[in-house]
Amino acid sequence: NKNYKIDFALAEGATLAIGGLSAGAAPSWITVNGGAAYCNDQGWIFTARTLANTKEIAAHGDKVPNAPLEAVGITSVGDPESGNDSLAAASTAVFALNHEVSEPATVAIGAGESAATFRLKGGTAEKPVVYGAIGEGPAPMLTASFAASRPADWAPAGDGLWRLVPSVSPDVGAMWFDGEKSVGFKKDSREDVRNDLDFHCDRKTRTTLVKSGRNPAERFSSVELSLGVHGLEIRGADGLVVDGLHVRGAGNHGLSSGDATNVVIRNCTFDRIGGAELYVSEFGKHIRFGNAIEFWGNAINVLVESNRFDQVYDAALTHQCSERGQVQRNLSWRGNRVSRCEYSFEYWQHGEDAVTENVLVEGNVFEDAGYGFGHRQRWNPNAGHLILQDNTAATKNFVFRRNVFGRSLDRGIRLFNDWHGALRFEGN
Repeated sequence: NKNYKIDFALAEGATLAIGGLSAGAAPSWITVNGGAAYCNDQGWIFTARTLANTKEIAAHGDKVPNAPLEAVGITSVGDPESGNDSLAAASTAVFALNHEVSEPATVAIGAGESAATFRLKGGTAEKPVVYGAIGEGPAPMLTASFAASRPADWAPAGDGLWRLVPSVSPDVGAMWFDGEKSVGFKKDSREDVRNDLDFHCDRKTRTTLVKSGRNPAERFSSVELSLGVHGLEIRGADGLVVDGLHVRGAGNHGLSSGDATNVVIRNCTFDRIGGAELYVSEFGKHIRFGNAIEFWGNAINVLVESNRFDQVYDAALTHQCSERGQVQRNLSWRGNRVSRCEYSFEYWQHGEDAVTENVLVEGNVFEDAGYGFGHRQRWNPNAGHLILQDNTAATKNFVFRRNVFGRSLDRGIRLFNDWHGALRFEGN
C-alpha cells in the first residue's frame, strides 16, 4: 500500500516489466533491457550488477514497511529467474529514485555495481539515515555511466563517425576506453570532431557521435560513457551518513547537495566525475562542469572525511552558492586524498546577505591538480589546489591546517579577493 515514484530514461525498443509488490510478499522484479532490479518494501532499487540469487533475495521478502535494511545481503550478480550470472552488463536505464526509510534506518548496499542516480533522504540529527556498505570485499560501486561495449551499441554515421544506438542520455560527460587507457575528447559541434576519439553530443536530438577508424566496441574491450546525471543527490535533507561507497562515472556531480544539515560523507571513493555541459555562454562557449562533492545553498554541520577522489573535471571538494541569504556553517573537510582533479578544493559565495563561517580544511593530501582528463579539454584550463573565488559572503574562521600539496599544472593557491581577517593557514 505504498506508491513508488521512479523516473528513468529507456533506450529505444526497451521493454519495462513491473511485477506486483505488497508488504509481506516476496520481492518484485523490474526488468529493463535484460537487466534486473530488485524493489524492496523500502522503495530502494538494486540493478542487475548488485543482485544476489533468487533464494537469498526471497529470504528477505517478509520485510514490512519501515523495517531497517541491515539484513538485506546483496553480494553477487545473478538472474532472478534463471539463477545464472548473465546480467553483468549495465542497465541502459538511469534511475532517479525517491524512497522512504525509517528513522533511524540503515540502507545497506552490497558489493557489485548499479547504474543509478540515488536521491538520499535524511532522518534527524539524533537519528540519521545511514547509507553504507555491508559485508567484506570492494566497496559497492554506484555508477551513472553506460557500458557501450557491444558492437550493436554503435552504428556507422559516415566520415569515420560512429553513432551511439541506445538513446540513454541527451549528454555524455566523458568517454572511457579500456578503463583509462584512452579518454574521448569532447567537442562543441559535429564539425569539430576531426581526431581519433573526438566525440560530440547533440542534446536536442540525443545523438552522440565519436570518431573512430572502426567500431569502438570492436576496437576496445570496454567503452564507458559518463552520463549527464548526478551520482548521489541530497535535497533538503537533515541527518544522513554516507559511508564506504564508490561513486563512478557521473557526468554531472558525484554528490550534489542542495540545502543539507547534519551530513557525514566518509570512507567513499569518487572517480571519473564530470564533463557534462552546463550551459552555452553568450560567446558560444559550451561550458562544462562536474564536482565530486558539492554543497550548494545552505550547508550546516557537514563532515567530509577519509574519502578518495580521482579524475574529476572540476573540483573534488567544494561548497558554493550564488543565492541570497544562504548560510554555510560548521563544515569540516579532513583526511581526504585528492588526485588528478582540476581543483582540489574550491569555495565561493556571493549571494546577498550570505554567511560563511567555521570552515576547517585539515589533514588532506592534494596531488596533481590539472593532471586529469578534463584539463586540456577545458575552454579555460586553470588548475589549482585551493581556488577561493570571488566571495562577498560575511566570512570568518576559515582555516587550512596541516594539508599536503603536491604538483599543479597551473597554480597552487588562487585568491580572488581580500581575505584578511577571515582566512588562516597553519602547518601546511
